[in-house]
Amino acid sequence: MPPVLRPHRGLRRIALAISVLALLLSAQPAAATEYSPPWADIFGSSWTNLDTTESAGRLYDQLAGTGYARYKDLNKSAHIAMGTAYAQSDAIWVTFGHANKGTITYCNTPTCDTNTYSWLYANSSVGSCGGGSNDCLANYPSSLDDIKLMVFAGCHTGQDGAPGSLRNGNLVDLAALYDHVDDVFGFTALVYWPMGNDYATFLGTELAAGSTVDYAVWKAGVEVKNRWLDPWGWDTSYGHWRTNDKILPASYGLTGWPS
Repeated sequence: MPPVLRPHRGLRRIALAISVLALLLSAQPAAATEYSPPWADIFGSSWTNLDTTESAGRLYDQLAGTGYARYKDLNKSAHIAMGTAYAQSDAIWVTFGHANKGTITYCNTPTCDTNTYSWLYANSSVGSCGGGSNDCLANYPSSLDDIKLMVFAGCHTGQDGAPGSLRNGNLVDLAALYDHVDDVFGFTALVYWPMGNDYATFLGTELAAGSTVDYAVWKAGVEVKNRWLDPWGWDTSYGHWRTNDKILPASYGLTGWPS
């Protein structure tokens, strides 16, 4: 009777490992959206005596080389900024501009007067987000779960708006708990420019160097204080984040903040 040929033990182990790996890969959930590389949208607008466009530009420049396809999307409406070509398919989404509790404002044109801006609200309790070019985070349940990092760089964006008004709710809480953004931050005080330009530089430098998201946000506020002898509100960050999250290597977010 001819001898039975058996594969070498090492080969058997390799074959078993390959089989287990194939099984694990087949069990992984499909990604919500696939782009290569993932997008990073940085929004800013030129206001009278408030050049948030420069802040957006500085963050954009600091993210160079991190593996993200970067876009400076200036003078977009709130509704466009939340669209599928922007927030719903981004890994990084940051906006600089005038804001208040429960809302942040967008310029729709380079002139940015009272007839050409729009509002992104957190969650309306009066049945509407204002219509037109306005929009509301509550319109996007689970639609923002590709976002790894989301920052609302404006005054009081980390605080609750007035109940029963269009500003009802909290932008940061809604983005994390309702829209499933991984790491999201706002601010609980007034923030000022041109200090915001330096904040953007410091934040981008830390993120691009591989710092964790929560450390980068904290350190940027510290650096503004060191530069200006006053943090000018940039040390009042409020957010939800995952421990040890980084934007490097370039990647999409996880499945979203647990509700």
